[in-house]
Amino acid sequence: MQSHDKLNIVENNVDDFVHGVCDWGSYRLGYFLARARGKEKANEDSVFVISNEKKAFFGVSDGAGGHPKGDEASSITVNVMKDLVSEKSSALSPLDLIFSANNKVLDLKVGARCTLTFCELDDNYIQAFSVGDSEVIGWNHLGTEIYSNIPDSATGHSIEAGYMTQEESLNDPERYIVNNMIGDKTLRVEVSSKIETKKGHTYLVGSDGLFDNFSHKALYAMIGEGSFEESLKDLVLKCQEQKSELFQKNDDISFVLVRKVKA
Repeated sequence: MQSHDKLNIVENNVDDFVHGVCDWGSYRLGYFLARARGKEKANEDSVFVISNEKKAFFGVSDGAGGHPKGDEASSITVNVMKDLVSEKSSALSPLDLIFSANNKVLDLKVGARCTLTFCELDDNYIQAFSVGDSEVIGWNHLGTEIYSNIPDSATGHSIEAGYMTQEESLNDPERYIVNNMIGDKTLRVEVSSKIETKKGHTYLVGSDGLFDNFSHKALYAMIGEGSFEESLKDLVLKCQEQKSELFQKNDDISFVLVRKVKA
């Protein structure tokens, strides 16, 4: 087991944008959060990179705009993650994190909803967890896709069933229909197996503000090759500028980019 710096990064309610880079063991992580261009309402996205001495957790939560207090639901969710990861150094169940966050959002009693997609990371593996339509995707050092979750939405299941390609889905008018979110009384959680990580493997977790505007292919072209810092800078600049010719959907954007930089 390598020695690790303890991470405690939680960003939410950001008026403009924020980003940063940090290291944890053999991994480099970059995070970004921005408010939608010209948006007057609160930023409903949250992003987190947190760890104890054994594991790191990174991901995003996106408040559902069609429900009340989406920003509060998102903020509660990531802060539950932070508090529980900090308190428990062993026997920490990611499912317990999810269900604890769900109970806190239900306690608002106003019908608040949000997504939650995150990864658990240790020295040798990564495991993904998702509720809602935020996404996680990973590539190996050759650019082959290792894993991508199924967004729990009408569009996500259409892609999985082969009715449309992931690139075609960017124009699907039903992308906004989400079937399952934090704040539902009955919750479904998608969980990957533990996936071995090797030097050069890259993972990206992001809200629909990112994945509604860039295909997986376009994202890999930006971040899958070259140095981590240059890859991150390219994606950050595009998400800061939110130029209309690139962004079909105007929405808050959050993501975490992770690469294993040491064997």
